[in-house]
Amino acid sequence: MPVPTPEQFQAYATIHERIAAVIGGLTPEQMQIIPTSGEWSIHQILIHLPDSEAVGYERIRRVIAEERPTLQDYDEDAWTRNLHYHQQDPQMALTLFKLLRQTSAALLRHLPAETWERIGLHTTNGEMSLYSIFQTYLLHGETHLRQIEDVKRRL
Repeated sequence: MPVPTPEQFQAYATIHERIAAVIGGLTPEQMQIIPTSGEWSIHQILIHLPDSEAVGYERIRRVIAEERPTLQDYDEDAWTRNLHYHQQDPQMALTLFKLLRQTSAALLRHLPAETWERIGLHTTNGEMSLYSIFQTYLLHGETHLRQIEDVKRRL
């Protein structure tokens, strides 16, 4: 029965610190630069993080609380276009991301092992266990950290 390791919990709960360190010293203008067509700016990534985390926050709780809940997919590119990401405050977004992530981490740390096997039915991916949802969001933070580092190198 897979259960996250203490190291995974730590990485999940503190990714915001690593992101904050990487963006430290960047100007608002630098964060708005889109490196190439079809890519996101650092600013857009920062706004995306709490939006995605809010979806994950809801999915995690549904799987814990409900029997085989439906987990709705969403179009992150549409959210980026239609929620005016370029006008939102990236520091506020990073704070919200931190709070959502830490709140979920506090809940998840105390779950019994069998809870990690609970299943949700994702509208695109099919059955997903709580453990696989956790792994998805753990990887999501790391992926966007690497993306931010890559964009920063190209500024």
